[in-house]
Amino acid sequence: MSILSERTANQNYGKIKNIHSDEKHSSVEKTPKLWPILESIFIEMTSNDVAFGTPIIERMKLLYDGKNVPKDIVDSTHKTRMLCNAIRHKGHEANDIDYKESIESLVKCMSYFSGVPIPPEVESIYNSNIIFTPTQTVTPPPIKVNSPPLLTIRQKDLVDNPAARLPVALLLDTSGSMLTDNRIGELNKGIDLFFNSILEDEVTRFSVELSIITFGRVVTKVLDFANIERQIPDFQKNMPVEVNSPMDGTPMGEAVELAIKILNERKAEYKIAGVEYYQPWLVLMTDGQPTDSISNATTLTSSMVQAEKLSLFTIAIGAGANLVELSKFSPKRPPLRLRGLNFREFFEWLKDSAKSTSQSTPGQSISLPPIGWGTV
Repeated sequence: MSILSERTANQNYGKIKNIHSDEKHSSVEKTPKLWPILESIFIEMTSNDVAFGTPIIERMKLLYDGKNVPKDIVDSTHKTRMLCNAIRHKGHEANDIDYKESIESLVKCMSYFSGVPIPPEVESIYNSNIIFTPTQTVTPPPIKVNSPPLLTIRQKDLVDNPAARLPVALLLDTSGSMLTDNRIGELNKGIDLFFNSILEDEVTRFSVELSIITFGRVVTKVLDFANIERQIPDFQKNMPVEVNSPMDGTPMGEAVELAIKILNERKAEYKIAGVEYYQPWLVLMTDGQPTDSISNATTLTSSMVQAEKLSLFTIAIGAGANLVELSKFSPKRPPLRLRGLNFREFFEWLKDSAKSTSQSTPGQSISLPPIGWGTV
């Protein structure tokens, strides 16, 4: 039965060998690393039958129910799924037996559905009757060639996780006026909620990529697009965002131009890796009006919005935000004024909207959840 590609099977055999050869970590620490492999094989085998974001247990039922799949493969992969979920969500710790049984269930499942034999060096991990001795070969002297550059970590993430991406750029005003009524403090609480809710959701943590840019005294790239799990150290290091001085301006035009630049760079990486992506989102949040020229920035965003290459949300905070200026960024969606300091409600809506989008097909039109946090 060949519904899993030979390429995926061989890639995952290689990943398991790499996980096992890591001498710095114990079996307890290695077992959770098997979860992405389990996910990848069932996502590939059911990609034409269910919507993106369908839970793995539903994919397994679709693949197994009423089919003549060997009972030991069905039982063992369900056991591995439950074990990995317990480790990820309940703090359960695996032991060496769990680790080896999980590897055995994964490779037997891959071999069954792909027809690719299990490599001896992988089988020897769980089968003590297999003794694998690496073949020693004489390595010829290296030949100097112009090798292609090694993949960056961001590029490698796209290879390891080919799920369609939703890039979300948050542009945050950190000018002096954001000190009013502790707007900056409430904004930070909302961002923290958004980041962690994206991280904890089984759908969005594989699809949403977040970028954060602040504009106050200077324009700063706080967070660049990447797999959100890999962003945790940078997020913890660079957050919360702060207002440097009550006198700081609002260089909005420069911030938008930087956002478009890094967004285009990430889209180019998606295309090189063959990864699909949803129409990117740019969320601009400000309580004032620009103190620099926005002419070039509004031309860029307007043309992208018109060409359906960008979804732009402009959020006005407080009565001082200039809605006339903000409306220049998007010809399709007018700016919305946040009700009071309802940052929490806004970011909950943004997360729900991101999840709805991630469960659709790239290019498909969807309706976003109703807005209760703001007014036109």
